[in-house]
Amino acid sequence: IALYMIEQLTTQYGIDTTITDLVEEYEIWIAPVWNPDGYEYIFSTDQWWRKNRRVFVEGVGVDLNRNYPFGWDSPCGGSTDVATEVYRGPAPASEAETQTMIVMAEDRRFTKVSDLHSYAMEVRYGLACLNYPFIAFLLAEATDLAASVPGYSPNTSCCTGGDFGYHIATNASHSFLWETAAEFQPEYATAQMEAALVFDGLMTHLQRPIPLSGHATDAATGDPVVAAITYAGVTFENGETNASHELFGRYHAFLPAGSYDVVFTAGGYAPQTHTVEIMDETAQSLDVVLEAWPIPTISGWGIIVVTLLLLTAGSIVLHFQTRPDGSAR
Repeated sequence: IALYMIEQLTTQYGIDTTITDLVEEYEIWIAPVWNPDGYEYIFSTDQWWRKNRRVFVEGVGVDLNRNYPFGWDSPCGGSTDVATEVYRGPAPASEAETQTMIVMAEDRRFTKVSDLHSYAMEVRYGLACLNYPFIAFLLAEATDLAASVPGYSPNTSCCTGGDFGYHIATNASHSFLWETAAEFQPEYATAQMEAALVFDGLMTHLQRPIPLSGHATDAATGDPVVAAITYAGVTFENGETNASHELFGRYHAFLPAGSYDVVFTAGGYAPQTHTVEIMDETAQSLDVVLEAWPIPTISGWGIIVVTLLLLTAGSIVLHFQTRPDGSAR
């Protein structure tokens, strides 16, 4: 499916107007393989293998779909038994594969994520057993995506600690897990047909308008600002976050239709609240220019400067500025 997506986006660019527009609009990253040793083991030994091939005393392999930090130890996370197919690993993000994806995710802060698995012919959404304030919205979105692929249906996520849930929880990405095909390792001809079918669903995901996006910048310099983004009255129970990106100040927010007071906060800047009306299937842009807090000054008989220097011996040295009349303070 990933290779078919690459082929279509490259060979049809400049020919198909929809593909051309999407490639112009988005920076699209496609990772065909993120578990190379496990992938090789499927071909050489066991086509039902699902973990990586890290060796432990008690067994082999970590299920990378249950190794991500968010929800790693939740009630619907993976197993602590190395011998099981769903072993979550000895610690959150213990695996090299997970670590590299996290680095990539934080570097790019993806707006949308399609995580491809097999098999069930489903579009899965949400954070499994963890509450999420916009779960009805995600169900509606998954239903629309599933409707674009014949035979597919929406379903809730089965577990936490996975890639697509990490993107939702840490970067507010519009993220879904696609359980593709009707068998774990379909025949090649069947896989080709499945790739063509799922391509339409992935295109639907790409074409979905971003409800709210823009940039957060410094009013004086125009430089990007990393600002936390929250919604007044909306509670995320599990520590989910959203923020503008340090690279360009870009941000995105996928919200159901309604009115929101969107709050932007950053260290050293006055917070800003913007009331936004979100409408179904509509994109809007809001650029936020943040004003730095003024530096406080003290007027009167003079400024008292106190410097605390923590020396290696643990002593504290205080430096004092004299009053204008010459007396020490």
